[in-house]
Amino acid sequence: MNNYYLDSSILVPLLANNHIDNKLVTEKLNKIKGNNILLISLLTIDETWYVIYKISRNTKTFGEFSRKFKKVILNLLKVKNLYLIKGLNETDVLNTGIQSAINYNIRPRDSFHYAYTKLTNSTILTKDKDFIKTDLNIDLF
Repeated sequence: MNNYYLDSSILVPLLANNHIDNKLVTEKLNKIKGNNILLISLLTIDETWYVIYKISRNTKTFGEFSRKFKKVILNLLKVKNLYLIKGLNETDVLNTGIQSAINYNIRPRDSFHYAYTKLTNSTILTKDKDFIKTDLNIDLF
């Protein structure tokens, strides 16, 4: 059993049905989710929430969109073997994130994705090539 941390480059196409990579991401996740653990963070949800809102053409207000998005996220969290990361020491997340920015020259949001991946002993599932230059285990689309 392995842990996979999903960043927003995976969650956006998964949750946006009209996204060009929806089928590819869905198929990949279906292949790996069997006995493996899929992890997401509040940062992943934050980025996904905003990006899907920006690409959505049917929503008039952010409040209306958020009402719909809440249902989608709550349903996602019911998926077997998919968990929202809880219980990490926030100081460890901060220190690991900042050190990754220093060591690998990655931006703050990627630094926090790095920290969540590292501190949960996960492989990061991503389309973001910035993680190639780090010491993370990567499953790159």
